[in-house]
Amino acid sequence: MSAPSNNVVASLLVYSQAKEALAQVKADPHVLNFFCLGKHTVWRYKTIYDKEPDTIAWLSRIPEGEVLWDIGANVGLYTIYAGVTRKARVLAFEPLASNYYVLNMNIELNKLGDRVHAFCLAFSDETACGVLNASSSAPGAAGCSFNEAIDDHGKTFVPSFTQGMMGFTMDEFIKKYKPDFPNHLKIDVDGLESRIVNGASKTLRDPRLKTISIELDANRPDYVEDVLAKIQAAGFTFTGKNRSKVIAPNSSINNYQFVRAEASAEAAE
Repeated sequence: MSAPSNNVVASLLVYSQAKEALAQVKADPHVLNFFCLGKHTVWRYKTIYDKEPDTIAWLSRIPEGEVLWDIGANVGLYTIYAGVTRKARVLAFEPLASNYYVLNMNIELNKLGDRVHAFCLAFSDETACGVLNASSSAPGAAGCSFNEAIDDHGKTFVPSFTQGMMGFTMDEFIKKYKPDFPNHLKIDVDGLESRIVNGASKTLRDPRLKTISIELDANRPDYVEDVLAKIQAAGFTFTGKNRSKVIAPNSSINNYQFVRAEASAEAAE
């Protein structure tokens, strides 16, 4: 057998060194462990409490042991937070291969394999074999879209990488595979939120689903109104929106949060 080339040896050395690069984040009384693979992942770990404080607050209200679905989990920042601090059972869905790898490393590092599981698939308004259009394939990157190359502002983009991907409607995925049903639903998919909502009509109406947090661009008012109307028609009350000031001070990207109307009424009594 011939000796490995210098390029192969170099790649192995880089991987070996990268595997030792870990970040720790305090979540009193816990410590969250994260696998660092590139600048995007490091940035996400550093801004965990600053980028989306409303998401952290929402996750912190989840009763211990309930089920969270993290759709568009990226490298698992909020998956890990919920799994560790709330002892939540989490199904994390992340289609981009590089993010999926880091996501699973983070699950392993935090010893969450008994209650947190990741799936490399996309949700949409149809169950189909298709492609994932990625604006970047770097670990920690965002801006991926199933089948249609649309960004979170509703504009088309030219993907830097196209990855094969299986897409499901949420309703069909639940009917066919019978996973743990979500009590709490986080949707952060950069532009195709409406399609996911359209494919989840039964799921949204199920009383076991209690709260929702969905990221939308406020500069698409008709689009946002349509998505919000469908969620509210399924029995949810809109409780507010918040935007990240870390990405840009005047960012139009907001997290819209909902609670099931019955639960909202009970809390008010």
